[in-house]
Amino acid sequence: MIHGAFAGPEALVQMKGQATPAPKKPSSQEPAAIPDATYEVEARRPTAGRPFIKGVSVQDVQQGRIGDCYLMAALTSLAAKKPDQVMAMITPHGKSERYSVRFFGTDGKVEWVSVTPDFQFAVAWRQKAEDPPTPKAARQLPQPTANYAQPGADSNEREVEIWPMLIEKAYAAWAGKDYAGIEGGGADSVFRALTGRKAEQASISGDDAKAAETWANITTWLKQGRPVVADCPYGEGQRHAFSVLSLTGKDWKSGTVVKKNPHHRAPDPPTPFKAFVKQFDTVHVGYLPGAAS
Repeated sequence: MIHGAFAGPEALVQMKGQATPAPKKPSSQEPAAIPDATYEVEARRPTAGRPFIKGVSVQDVQQGRIGDCYLMAALTSLAAKKPDQVMAMITPHGKSERYSVRFFGTDGKVEWVSVTPDFQFAVAWRQKAEDPPTPKAARQLPQPTANYAQPGADSNEREVEIWPMLIEKAYAAWAGKDYAGIEGGGADSVFRALTGRKAEQASISGDDAKAAETWANITTWLKQGRPVVADCPYGEGQRHAFSVLSLTGKDWKSGTVVKKNPHHRAPDPPTPFKAFVKQFDTVHVGYLPGAAS
C-alpha cells in the first residue's frame, strides 16, 4: 500500500438496494480529479470508452500513482479466478454516460455507486516541457494521466477499456469518500466488498514449518478457485501488495510462484517459493460464489 499525497474532497452519494439504480438527476458529487504535476500532457477525452472490450483479463489491471495496490491486486486476482464476477459489478445507466458499480456492505447487502467515466486521456507523454515530445510512433494509443488505474489491455486507438478505472473511482467514493481515502488498505476488505463473501488473512514466514503450511494453503486455495493476494514491507514504513496467480512444483523447497505486481501489465516471471516466503509476510484470500470451501 504505497502512500502519497492526493486530494479529492468530494464524496459520491451511495445508492443502496438490490435493484440497479438509474437516477434521473445523477449526482455530481464524485471523487475530484487529482492534479498531475509530474507530467505535462495534451489532455483530451477518448473518442469512445466502455467497460469491457474483450472481456476481463489479469493484464487489464495496472495501478497508477494512487497508493491502492491492495485494490488493484485484489481486482487482478478476482479477474484471474472469476472474470464474470467482475463483469457483473458494472451496469450502464441506459443511454446516459454513467455506470453503477456494485459493492457489498458489511451487512452483506448490495450497495450501488453511480459514477461518470469522465477520465482524461493524453495523446502523448512528456516528462517536462523542456523534454522532447514523445515520438509519433508512441502516440497511437490514448494514455491516461499517471495517477489513476490505467485502461484495460484491449484498449485501442478508437476506444478505451475502462472497467479498472470505473471500479477504482467508485471504490474511492464508496470506501474512502475520495481518492485520498483509499491510500493504503487490505485486500481481504476488498474481497468482502467485491464478492459479499468472507475473506481471511494469514501470516507468512520463511521458517520450514510455516513455509510448508503456506505452500499447502495457497495450493489448496488456488485449486478451489479462490483469489489470493500477498503483501510485504516496501520502503520505509510502507507496504505493497501482489496478486498470487499460480504455484508450480511439488513442494515449497523446489516450487515456484507466479505473482503480479499491480504496477505492471503482465505477471512477473516465476519466483522460487523459498524467496517468496522470505519477502512476503501476509497473505489474503477471498471466497467466491461457486468456489469450493
